Amino acid sequence: MLHHVARLSVGLTAVALCAFASACGTEEQAADTTTTTVTENPSAPVVAGPSPRSAAAPTDAQPTDDRECGTTSGPDGALRVLITDGDVTCDEAMALAAQYGPLIATGRNQMIDGWDCGPADDDGVLAECERDDVAGDDDEIDFAP
Repeated sequence: MLHHVARLSVGLTAVALCAFASACGTEEQAADTTTTTVTENPSAPVVAGPSPRSAAAPTDAQPTDDRECGTTSGPDGALRVLITDGDVTCDEAMALAAQYGPLIATGRNQMIDGWDCGPADDDGVLAECERDDVAGDDDEIDFAP
């Protein structure tokens, strides 16, 4: 009888090993996995605030003539002061920024020393100020995160 028990235990061990090996599969079978893609929810609420600055540096395809003069305080942190059009000096731009910076959070148009300032329509720009100079050209200063 001891001989039958030994054979039975060897047989059961062999069956268990075969079942385990077939359940594991091969590496080729394991490579077939699926991935899911997360899509944006079009019904998600929109939260007001500055648009994030692009991490990409300007390239030849995106030329920019903007002159950066420094930073000013904005509603959610520092904003870059950019002269985007006209013959404005950085001193003029920074003086305007000191006056307009605290008013940006109102989201309303403001007249400051002949400048028409308000929310911007340009991507990546929170606010802008424009004025006609003596030659009839436009001067523009942007405030961007």
